[in-house]
Amino acid sequence: NVNTRSGLEMPTQGGITFSGGSFSTGEVGADFSTHTKKFGFLANLTATTSQRFLDPPAIDNFHNFGRTGKGFFRLDYQFNQNNSLRGTFTFGGSNFQVPNRLVQEIAGQDQRQRNRDNSQSITFEHIFSPNALGQFSFFNRRGKAELISNPLSTPVVAFQDRTLQNTGLIASVTMTRGVHNIKFGGQMTWTPVRENFSFYPTAPFNDLVDENGTVFPNPINSFTATNPFLFNERRTGRMFSAYIQDRFTVFRNFTLDVGVRYDNYRLVIKDDGFSPRIGVAYYIPRTKTTLRASYNRLFQTPPAENLLLASSAQVAAISPIAVLRGVTVVQPVLVDKENAFEIGAQQGLSRYFRLNVTVYQKRIKNFGDKDQFFETGVIFPIAISAGRVTGEEMRLESTEIRGFRGFVSYANARAYGVTPINGGLFLGEDTQSLQVGGLKFANDHDQRNELQFQLSYNHRPSGIYAIFNGRYDSGVPTDVVPGTTLADFTAQGFDPRLYNEIDFQRGRVRPRTILDFSIGADLLRKERTSLNLQFDIQNLTNELYLYNFESVFSGTHVGSPRLLSGRLALRFK
Repeated sequence: NVNTRSGLEMPTQGGITFSGGSFSTGEVGADFSTHTKKFGFLANLTATTSQRFLDPPAIDNFHNFGRTGKGFFRLDYQFNQNNSLRGTFTFGGSNFQVPNRLVQEIAGQDQRQRNRDNSQSITFEHIFSPNALGQFSFFNRRGKAELISNPLSTPVVAFQDRTLQNTGLIASVTMTRGVHNIKFGGQMTWTPVRENFSFYPTAPFNDLVDENGTVFPNPINSFTATNPFLFNERRTGRMFSAYIQDRFTVFRNFTLDVGVRYDNYRLVIKDDGFSPRIGVAYYIPRTKTTLRASYNRLFQTPPAENLLLASSAQVAAISPIAVLRGVTVVQPVLVDKENAFEIGAQQGLSRYFRLNVTVYQKRIKNFGDKDQFFETGVIFPIAISAGRVTGEEMRLESTEIRGFRGFVSYANARAYGVTPINGGLFLGEDTQSLQVGGLKFANDHDQRNELQFQLSYNHRPSGIYAIFNGRYDSGVPTDVVPGTTLADFTAQGFDPRLYNEIDFQRGRVRPRTILDFSIGADLLRKERTSLNLQFDIQNLTNELYLYNFESVFSGTHVGSPRLLSGRLALRFK
């Protein structure tokens, strides 16, 4: 339950914001809030447009226009001191082009996605006593996604029309009993899912070869424009959850959080599980040190987007793994079950600085990931037998010192999956290794060094402020062959300008350092009116870089060049 701002807590006020920048990027937003003694109203509307809507697979940013719109409304009614009603209503949508590679641009490919969503929730809150509070909610969320292709699309012409809905009830009670702060509750969710998907190839796909060298015809080549692959199914799932948790002080400065959650999930598969959780924190006043540790068992249900197709018997007809194994079904996507451990410390270094250090590890069964359907933007969920994520994080931050404020953070993550793929649809080329059990491979979150910093200055008398921040990334894994030459690289159809952005010996994209700068000023500061102007520069040095390249599960994404933008914001009371 996310508790958003309430119009009851705010004066009558509003604002409008305009921004624009590189790649014809623009945004307009407006908000307004007001209230009476018992009634509160809050609204927020935004619309955006950009010629660089997504991070594309090519430097030249082919076919990448998009626009979005969204709205948020919140209504509050205070019946009396002990009873209140809250309603939140949202809507949103996006229309955007799927970015092309050079070969797709030359061919005339025009693939587009259209997404729509809306949600409604109503929450009744009742204060039973000064020590007990109850919340009871109804919610409904609905999303619709479409993919449209023209006949010149390559390597496939694909169409999608799917809807996903979540409707349910939530109840919780929070109470205080002595040193105990207890909360318990439950949730019941119904999930109607509808998926309609079709495609056919416009370029021949390579035959499949198993570990013994046996060649199998690629089943994708059997579909044509007059005989496409067709999938149309609907199903309604449900999930029931219940939990109880308690936070209490065992003795002075020592706090204990304990809880347990039960989940019962039904959609393509049936599964349930208990998730115990415990956290401890101890504060040492003399040194201003907080020590903490926690354990959580997590029950992560499969993403519902394209889940029916990815787990269907029909999809076995195009699954390379199913064909090579000689089976007529694919395994359904399983529940991701994690054991998460974390220890950390927070240290006050002076009245101005604070240091936070965290070490964590996740041990995962049925490691959830995703695979993209031939760069169409359509994502299929998959499950990998196991995985492990281990990392360290550090953050040093300051309070304001004569107008200056800043932070620096460091993160190191080691993340890998363990084969085989044991659920869902995988269409990549690396099928032989991914169906062999026990092989470890680094996933897209595996990055040794990540450093971020920010320094800001605010001259309050004049209203002028500036922000300088930067980020260093050492590079994520990529599926390349060590020793690849520039000639080999271009022969595979890749842009030669990307060659130096890949470390072929390490098997990773090259490190990058991206710097951003913003400067702004309050041009008008009246009691009831304010006007703010801000200019931003992203990627200050105009560095060419890759987020990832030919990733087994995520493909290729090129980072943005230098971006210039400006924003004008008017507020009134």
